[in-house]
Amino acid sequence: MTTQDDDSRRWLLSLARTEEPEFRLFCLPYAGGGAAFFLSWSKLVPQQVQVIGLQRPGRENRMEEAPLRRMEPLVTAMADAMTPVLDKPFALLGYSAGAIMAYELALELRRRGLREPSLFTAVACRPPHALLRETPCDQMTDEELIAKLDRNFEGVPLDVLNNRHLRRLFLPPLRADLEVTDYYEGPNEGRLSCPLLMLGGDRDKAAPKDRALEWQRFSEGPFQAHFHPGGHFFLREEPKHLEHALAPWWPKLFSGP
Repeated sequence: MTTQDDDSRRWLLSLARTEEPEFRLFCLPYAGGGAAFFLSWSKLVPQQVQVIGLQRPGRENRMEEAPLRRMEPLVTAMADAMTPVLDKPFALLGYSAGAIMAYELALELRRRGLREPSLFTAVACRPPHALLRETPCDQMTDEELIAKLDRNFEGVPLDVLNNRHLRRLFLPPLRADLEVTDYYEGPNEGRLSCPLLMLGGDRDKAAPKDRALEWQRFSEGPFQAHFHPGGHFFLREEPKHLEHALAPWWPKLFSGP
């Protein structure tokens, strides 16, 4: 059993199905999202796999904390929190903006000389060099930001964003996450050493197929891409797409270092 401090526990949200997992799947949510989104995914993976959502400040059980707005402090904090539980092989998965954060997190683990992921999965996201460069969200009014979200991301809860009371809860972490990618200067290091799996929706306006496929540039290992019916939040609509995409990988991952 690994030992975690209080700070690490705030960052790592999990429903353990076994006390001694053989493998861990760390998941980073989309902009404004919380790690609770991933808890149901424990049913989609083998029992010996522990699904862990990385909970960024400013949402769910960390609602009272100030969100982080830049990539470097965010990645530093996530790597610190993960270090105590890197005793087993693991995969990194990032959803939308979370994929860019996961990519930089993988590079940070490499810089520290720590265990690196055995598999990297990018979901519904353009690769780091091809992000949409529009007006930064901290220069937009709430109404302008909501219009942008409605334009680019199918499935955004407009009923929530158009409710002034709910907006106060939802918009601050969303703005913070978008600022992380708005002011992200792009990749400045080489490819990841592990295989890269890319999952997308065939109607995703924010991460169209031709751009999403460019994730292949960011791995020295094998590359696979799967596109499924749906928009940006296709895995929210049908999470079993993830189960089917990962199933062929488990025998290889369990035999890893």
